[in-house]
Amino acid sequence: MQLLFGRELDIEIKELEAFFKQGLSEWWDDLYPYLNALQGDNTWNFMPALILSAYKYNGLNRQMSVSMASIFKTVYLANYIHGLVVDEEQGQVQNQELQFNILIADFLFGHVLKQLVDCGNADLLDLLSVMIAEINEGLVLKHKFNADDLQSLVKTRGPLYSTAFVMAAKLAGHNEYDRKVFQELGFNLGMALELLQEEMMVVEAQNYIVKSESLFHEINRHNKVGSLLETAVHELHQHFYCAEKAAVI
Repeated sequence: MQLLFGRELDIEIKELEAFFKQGLSEWWDDLYPYLNALQGDNTWNFMPALILSAYKYNGLNRQMSVSMASIFKTVYLANYIHGLVVDEEQGQVQNQELQFNILIADFLFGHVLKQLVDCGNADLLDLLSVMIAEINEGLVLKHKFNADDLQSLVKTRGPLYSTAFVMAAKLAGHNEYDRKVFQELGFNLGMALELLQEEMMVVEAQNYIVKSESLFHEINRHNKVGSLLETAVHELHQHFYCAEKAAVI
């Protein structure tokens, strides 16, 4: 899947990559195998642009936007590494590699907390904690109880987007109602993005896309025209239309 709206964020994406690498420079060589494995991961590649577009829409400065996008990028990396750790009954070998995976994933979560404090957003820790707990619950459902793909995505990927968006709304000073709407917009946009990456789950994306459009119109009632966030909403809709048409043919 290719999304063009991210091209408008080329400067921010480059700053994000530099900031992300700088923050993890001490561990960069050790992290390289994991980072290399994620190069073809669509969430890894597309999530930062969607988050940056949300922060830009809310009028937050570039430094803050990049810092927050880096936090969610780090959370995703930490969860990816934690996901490599399975139970003994699933064939996990108790070796040095296992210990390192646990150690480095825990370090990354600690780094996330430090990043949040360093950018002056310690008051967002409660939202971050809720998100991490929900993702962990999703990982348990996936690996222990064989949750289906949709349920797993709702629990393990959806919270990344909803939390990133509600944090943006809170930082922008929105009221509780608008924060809730923006949180739901993030969840539905994120789920649409995730589902459109899966060939067998394109149909499931429709409800999330329709809901995203409705939520965007609600939050955009002051008629901010031509935002990157609006472009992202429209582009996901168009991508669904093309994928659905291709499936029919």
